[in-house]
Amino acid sequence: METTVTVKMVITEDIIAQLNEYFKSKGTVICFVKGDNCVNITIKDMYLDFINVYPNKQFYSDLEKFLEEKGVYGINYNNTKSCFWKFGYSGYRD
Repeated sequence: METTVTVKMVITEDIIAQLNEYFKSKGTVICFVKGDNCVNITIKDMYLDFINVYPNKQFYSDLEKFLEEKGVYGINYNNTKSCFWKFGYSGYRD
């Protein structure tokens, strides 16, 4: 019997879409964009290719509370807190 384990991003595109709707409803221009191995915190505009933003503590508190309500705990940030991620494991036996 062989066990296969994969590491995958826990924050799905569906969660990202929900995050964008939630923060849009709060009246902010900040949005979330899926990156290669993280979720970028940015502002989307037709005149901007990409911009890093530096939100306040309330933003991060609201973000973490929202994710915890979706079952995503203990996210990690890069050193500037301009992106975040959470990886998990899934596995099965043959």
